[in-house]
Amino acid sequence: TYRGPSAESEPETKVLSAYYKSLDRVTAAIDFHTFSQLILRPWGDTKVLPVHDKQYIDIGTQIHNIIKGVSGLNYVSEPSISLYPTTGTASDFFYSVKKTGTDGKAILPYGITIELRPDANQGSNGFILPPAQIIPTGDEIYPAFVAYANYSLQNRLNPSGGVFPPPGPPSSSTTTTATATTTSTATTTTTPPTPTSTTTQTTTTTTKPTSTSTATATPTPTSCPWWAWWC
Repeated sequence: TYRGPSAESEPETKVLSAYYKSLDRVTAAIDFHTFSQLILRPWGDTKVLPVHDKQYIDIGTQIHNIIKGVSGLNYVSEPSISLYPTTGTASDFFYSVKKTGTDGKAILPYGITIELRPDANQGSNGFILPPAQIIPTGDEIYPAFVAYANYSLQNRLNPSGGVFPPPGPPSSSTTTTATATTTSTATTTTTPPTPTSTTTQTTTTTTKPTSTSTATATPTPTSCPWWAWWC
């Protein structure tokens, strides 16, 4: 595969690279290709193992097992260079650009390439997938993608090696504020607020009998939690 005269030499590559670099909070990225049924991990240009090879092997095995459980097909998990030496691949690039976690820590995103159906025995005909296999391919890949995303959130890569634990839940002060806001809204629907109720929500909540009982209930979150990758 021709790599170009220099890094990001082509306009399409420049645009995609700039977009990825502009994203602050990224825990994982994936590059879909056809074909050969492979799960490729860094690196593509050297046989030296990445510092997070253990995590890549772990999630690669999970993806393999999920796909096999759905369709019975065998997707092989291996280093990218085991297929053939490459330079400038998307998965290596994804893994090389530091990002910031929700807790402010610097992390490295996971980066993998999945070569979709069919297997490598199809020759050049593998690039033309029969229409009947399009939906089954999605059926086997989607749950694997979800597992990959969740794994990256639970095992954020520390640039120095190993992983960071997932960020903890919101602090108690944040929860109290959300509860007070919810209670104040409920009170407003039954009793016209006084001119100062807007600035004294917490005081109103603790002095009215109805507010006290309501405050003990867990309010419905109005925003997505840190682990909700689908938001």
